[in-house]
Amino acid sequence: MDRDEVQCRFCLSALPAWQPVLRGSLDKISPISALPVVAVVFGGQEYRLTVQPTAEGLRRFGRQVEVITGQPFSDAMDVRFFCKSPTGQ
Repeated sequence: MDRDEVQCRFCLSALPAWQPVLRGSLDKISPISALPVVAVVFGGQEYRLTVQPTAEGLRRFGRQVEVITGQPFSDAMDVRFFCKSPTGQ
């Protein structure tokens, strides 16, 4: 372990371990609550879809879009993205 991880380079006082703090904050994040939600607007109606950040998640999203639009999911679709931060701002 590097000395800078356990001791302040200015006052030389001992620093608390940072790994448990980091792991503790990550443990509090639920995988379900971290999933992005994509709103698809088609025909004047809005559909909210959760998307898994995996190849299977992309395939599932594509199938859902096909059901909504009645068209094959492809790169040629006209897609516009609007992003909102997790805080809603």
